[in-house]
Amino acid sequence: MKKILFVFLNVCFISATGFSQLDEENKPSRDVPSFSAEEWRKETAKTITKIDLKKHLDILASDAFEGRETGRKGNEKAAQYLSTMFETFGLLAIGANDTYYQPIDMISERWEKIDFTVGDKTYRHLWDFFALHEGNSSMQNPIDIDEVVYAGYGIVQGSIDSYRKIDVRGKTVIVYGGEPTDESGNSLITGTEKTSDWTNNPLKKIELAQEKGAKRIFFIADKFKQQIARNRKFLIGPSVTLRPPQKTEYSQASQFQYVIISPEMAKSIMGKKVKKVTRHRNKISKGKSPKGFKIKTGIS
Repeated sequence: MKKILFVFLNVCFISATGFSQLDEENKPSRDVPSFSAEEWRKETAKTITKIDLKKHLDILASDAFEGRETGRKGNEKAAQYLSTMFETFGLLAIGANDTYYQPIDMISERWEKIDFTVGDKTYRHLWDFFALHEGNSSMQNPIDIDEVVYAGYGIVQGSIDSYRKIDVRGKTVIVYGGEPTDESGNSLITGTEKTSDWTNNPLKKIELAQEKGAKRIFFIADKFKQQIARNRKFLIGPSVTLRPPQKTEYSQASQFQYVIISPEMAKSIMGKKVKKVTRHRNKISKGKSPKGFKIKTGIS
């Protein structure tokens, strides 16, 4: 995976709350305001019209600005347009170097090539598995996994303890996405058809696996194709995030990897343990909390 560091110039909106058309003679003084802040807001609000707002909106939303995505040319064009408008309206330039811009360090990440090999079969990104750029920056490093730990649904709540009596420190954990349900389709967590945060917020499972000392986690997605479609925008283009104050913090946070895999890829990883996993999952659906187990495999 290739990482690109760039500085994104963000238009600074703190100069005013609206567009105010003032000539050179009536520009507000940087040192001594000509009237109070409240008066300024009232006078500025009077200049805002539906026609002007639509004009600016139509321009910024046009194809010429290419969606205005962070770090892209369309975003730079939008910033230049707003900067020009601010200057035309006589707004104070209180950004960096007396401009309307504020420099912000950002990190852009894009996958160059990423795939997994299980045994002698290769699995492709966006076809058999997917991984978001953010939080997976160490994925470009060579991976050699000879053992995974199956931990049911990766949940610890109430009578369900997916990590009971298993040691996952430094290991790769493989779990099912979502949460267990009974024969009627009701969640064993909520007791109703409504799902809990264990389904709605996958970060809970990631954080729990980290707390248990795991190195990475594989999520088995029953509806894999639907998840691909839902996350396609974030998977195709680059991921753009704020650069943390200390690079070491970013590196440490990026060491934990999480990957969403298809049921077919999961079966390949489990090998001869597929039937044991199926029995384990059935026991969970009946309200039991069976212990997880290790699975010998070969992933690179």
